[in-house]
Amino acid sequence: MNKVLKLSAAAGAALALSTSASAALVTQWSYTLNAQWSAAAGSGPAAVTGAGSQTLAWGTSSGMGQSKLVVSEPPAGTVNTNAGPAAGVTVTHENRPIFDYYGAFTHATLQASLFLVPVLPEALPGSNRVQNIHTKFVETANQPGTCSVASAQPCRDLFVLANPEQVANGESFLLNDYLYTITVFPLDVGTFQTLPSAACAEDGMGPGCIGFSTEENTVTSAPFGFRITGQVSEPGTVALLGLGLAALGFAARRRQRR
Repeated sequence: MNKVLKLSAAAGAALALSTSASAALVTQWSYTLNAQWSAAAGSGPAAVTGAGSQTLAWGTSSGMGQSKLVVSEPPAGTVNTNAGPAAGVTVTHENRPIFDYYGAFTHATLQASLFLVPVLPEALPGSNRVQNIHTKFVETANQPGTCSVASAQPCRDLFVLANPEQVANGESFLLNDYLYTITVFPLDVGTFQTLPSAACAEDGMGPGCIGFSTEENTVTSAPFGFRITGQVSEPGTVALLGLGLAALGFAARRRQRR
């Protein structure tokens, strides 16, 4: 075997070894999820308090307390790749009758920080993934005949997801030649759904907006989950490199015969 053939054979062997020696797909992760309202604002006289914490509060109480928006975290757990969902945060709205309803609270940003540690097939260092979910809110007037969403107790308050495409597409990251994607979604589809066009317009959004509505003087929870999918990143790269080595060996053999 001449030097060129030896080189191509050695390169091919090195490619095979590097491919087989690279870390396998992570099949299980341990995770810790932390969440808070990183920003919140209103347009009316009542201040929104609690930015930087897990509880937002607003409005002047009519005897039932302020309205609140609370985010709670799940206990630490494990999630499997390309499998069912894992428990995420839960958003709870304590909808109370308040006096200064107009503009008391208009929008907020929920920041979720997911710390992932590969567990199987081998333990690897962990990493932190942060996702921001932006919401818009309408504190409706409790007047019959003015509701954009049918309600037994006029009128339902409205929450709308302001960045649905970003949330739906998820967050992707590379780890040892594998591409992983984290997607977040509501676990209770009956609570979190496509809202009527009138409700979307009331929140300054176009038709087909995604969100949920809450009855007056009730507590409504919207639980979320997340899923991790994984696949080999750029599979064509290894194939092209293999074809190049094969062509190199074939050309060397032709030169040797001549």
